[in-house]
Amino acid sequence: MSRGIVGTRGEEPVVVTPMHKQVFSLVTGACLDDPETAIPTYPTRVTDGTLEVSVE
Repeated sequence: MSRGIVGTRGEEPVVVTPMHKQVFSLVTGACLDDPETAIPTYPTRVTDGTLEVSVE
C-alpha cells in the first residue's frame, strides 16, 4: 500500500495496489474489485498540524 496510487472512483477516495491492481476504499478499507478482501482502517485526526492515528 505504501507505493499505491491514490485517487478516486466516482466520489470514493481509493488507493490502487501497484502489484495486484486492486482498488481499496480509503474510507472503509473494502476492496472495490473483490468484496471478500479488505484492509484495516483506523480513526485519524489532525492536531496542530500533526496526523494522529488511533490503533486501539
